[in-house]
Amino acid sequence: MDSRARVMVGPKFREALGNDFTITLSELGCVTIFPKAAWEAFTERIWEKDDFSTSRELLERHFIGYAEEEQNLDSQGRLVIPKALRDKAQLSGEVLQIGHSGRLHLWNPDEYDKYELAMDSYGGERRLRLEQARIRVFGEEAQ
Repeated sequence: MDSRARVMVGPKFREALGNDFTITLSELGCVTIFPKAAWEAFTERIWEKDDFSTSRELLERHFIGYAEEEQNLDSQGRLVIPKALRDKAQLSGEVLQIGHSGRLHLWNPDEYDKYELAMDSYGGERRLRLEQARIRVFGEEAQ
């Protein structure tokens, strides 16, 4: 990441993201970038749930609350990571790009190393609450 909080997106991810995408915080605490169609499908499923559902509220507050929609790459293939997301994901300097489940995840390399060493427990209580909420809202195992 450069001094203006821009990250050069690798060529293999540019086409998958398209020209319009959403940046948000994942349940693991890294930055996640959704292609437009995937983001719309994800949020529609959240909004289909009853307005008074605590599971819906938790997912909405976490994923949608941090979301920056209608983002685009600049002419050099870079995107700007908003400060709130940089801070939450502890991003500065080197940023690791990991493609997963049709999305691009941006990680602090040290945090990704911790995640790889303890995938099942990484993210602790926050991750567990979000995964349980996702199962209640979507009716399926979290992916």
